[in-house]
Amino acid sequence: MAKPEEKNKRGWKYVLFKKHAEEALKALTGKGEDPLSGALRDWVEKNHVEDFKKLSKSWHVFLFKAQHDDSSPITLIPGTYTYRLSSAEPPATPPVEESDEEAESELNDEGKNKKKLRVQREQSVYEPLRDWLSSWAYASKVTAETKSGGPWGNPDIAGIKLRAGLFEVTDVELATVEAKASLDNWKRYFFEAVSHKRFAHRSYFAALYGADTPTIEAIPVNLRQELREYGEKFAVGVLLLLVTKKTFEALHAADAETIKAVKLDDLRVIELWPAQYQSVAHASVRSHLQDTLELGDEEAIKKFHDEALADFENE
Repeated sequence: MAKPEEKNKRGWKYVLFKKHAEEALKALTGKGEDPLSGALRDWVEKNHVEDFKKLSKSWHVFLFKAQHDDSSPITLIPGTYTYRLSSAEPPATPPVEESDEEAESELNDEGKNKKKLRVQREQSVYEPLRDWLSSWAYASKVTAETKSGGPWGNPDIAGIKLRAGLFEVTDVELATVEAKASLDNWKRYFFEAVSHKRFAHRSYFAALYGADTPTIEAIPVNLRQELREYGEKFAVGVLLLLVTKKTFEALHAADAETIKAVKLDDLRVIELWPAQYQSVAHASVRSHLQDTLELGDEEAIKKFHDEALADFENE
């Protein structure tokens, strides 16, 4: 039963719904199930008869609301009609941003060398990711070395797509990719891609993964599921860069020369979760185009767009 003080508050039925729906999910998933909505409803009706009478008319509305409520752990499993409780709820806000200069100043010589090797590994996947973005008709450029965007404001790859707007005015769609050479500590790095949404219409997080048989099935189911959940929750695309285990291990060698010699001929880009288009303030897009791609006006944008796509088609 809802507490008396909850009944006096607007939304007490939703609070009651969340309490019982979470109970149902714990009970059913404890049996190894990912229940459908109907199974949740049946469990609550059976175990909380009087409360269910108050909730029955709004059940589907509350269930939909709970899926999109940051305070609720109730999650719709992507691509299905089943539900579960989030095993590791993503933080409400990203970690504190730190500039490259601040991070560099705190490293000793060994730390600086490790960072250089990490950057070198990431650089090896920039060109394949640029080509992947170009294959979707984005005029793309590697922008990792650009420093004018501030902390977490310099995506590794940026691309633009031109669209005919209202009254023949050209609209620019900006897409970005943040690339990592492995899935180690991926939850922290994922928020770099999230931060790019302040100026990009579509943002992707990409990471390299090695396996004996480099297919999507080689990645543990729980890890794939969690990546999808983050992608869905934060509206960020997830790209997996699959290579053989031998290639992956060579790329993660402890010396620069071995890393430099690695060929990524076997790399496959798999879109695990699509990047959702979201509106962005024109001023934010304009600033990023000027600072990162060095495109100051419409003529420069059109020239870059045409030349970049022509180069890709001629490669």
